[in-house]
Amino acid sequence: MASNDDGENRLEVQLHAHRFILQACAPNLAELCETYGDKTTIPIHGVTADIFKLALKYVYGIPLEYGEWKNNSKDLIDAADRYALTELNLETEA
Repeated sequence: MASNDDGENRLEVQLHAHRFILQACAPNLAELCETYGDKTTIPIHGVTADIFKLALKYVYGIPLEYGEWKNNSKDLIDAADRYALTELNLETEA
């Protein structure tokens, strides 16, 4: 997956995710992967690479640190809304 900023300067960062994990924990992201077929790089829009890394960390069941929640809550909620990560959204809003 590739994530980039929405600003003028686009930074492409490659992040790796397993389809089976996405299918189990992030169905909308898994569906996005399926729309690209066998391509190994899938563009992710509207989320910075740092926030998408935190979202993937959460999807993989790795606890986010307090500072990660506190410093990025609005961006995490936006990413959760954009990619239908309901559990992330609920936990971030709590």
